[in-house]
Amino acid sequence: MAQAAQAVVVRSRVQDEDPELAAYNDRLAALAAADKPKTWRRAMNGAILRYRVMSYIVGVGLLLLVFVGIPLQYAAGKPAFAAIIGPIHGLLYIVYLATAFDLARRAHFRFWRIAAMVGAGFIPFLAFIVEHQIMVRLKAEEAVGVAVARPAPITSSTNSPAST
Repeated sequence: MAQAAQAVVVRSRVQDEDPELAAYNDRLAALAAADKPKTWRRAMNGAILRYRVMSYIVGVGLLLLVFVGIPLQYAAGKPAFAAIIGPIHGLLYIVYLATAFDLARRAHFRFWRIAAMVGAGFIPFLAFIVEHQIMVRLKAEEAVGVAVARPAPITSSTNSPAST
């Protein structure tokens, strides 16, 4: 409660100094109060779904490559399976990275969580573990009402659109 009051005091001081910034923040607040929460929630749900699907696909593809393709290539002398699955996994891993970075951007993940998401595509079984941890975190944030996808108001006059 005290933090919110302090943020309002800081925001009002900055707005007193720059009326354009105050108008920008007021427009941003009006947009957020309108229909945006539904749109943000829909966009976040879409990012979560894309990430989960690609996480499972890349995880299964990596397991097939590591536990079927590589043993067939080196133990049985039949490289055809690894030659097919390897490039497919590589292409899908790039798509997985795009979905992971999209989710990380929307959910404001920190560096180590993003690094775990990147590593999940080339360490066997890690894709399933990281996906589970991501979902637990996102569900916990949703339960306490943390708005992970809303844009923050600009609090410095150097970042206002009018100064660029």
